[in-house]
Amino acid sequence: MTGSALSVSLREAVDEVLETMFFVQNEGQAVEDRPIEELVASRVDFEGSPSGMLSLRITLQAAQGMAADFLGQESSELPPGRTTEVVSELANMICGAVLSRVESETTFRLSPPRTTIETGDVLTGCGDAIVCRVQLPDGALSVSFVYHGAGS
Repeated sequence: MTGSALSVSLREAVDEVLETMFFVQNEGQAVEDRPIEELVASRVDFEGSPSGMLSLRITLQAAQGMAADFLGQESSELPPGRTTEVVSELANMICGAVLSRVESETTFRLSPPRTTIETGDVLTGCGDAIVCRVQLPDGALSVSFVYHGAGS
């Protein structure tokens, strides 16, 4: 699959998951001149032919708002750890949606998402990854997708 086709598939998967599962509208490409802030980062590795990984970074405020909406609670009522659990599920859903679009005949094994709260730049990508940057009502989201090894 070409880089541009993968980029389109990634954008479609991100938009679909945000809209159908989290009731969030993509407000366009996130601006790249953002200050360093607290964010939630999640990574899902997948094995198959090809193998690779999806990395997601979202501002903490946007993650808390999405988690509250997803769980039907107020942000102030979220128990500790629920935001990272919801972001893990977001990363898992987006990874599955991308893979089903680009490699629909292949079986993949996804690792459990590894999710942390950290300080950094939400828009940072990794190496030669395809990156989708999204402006959300309460912050920004960046999703990187890369194949490793055969078939990339």
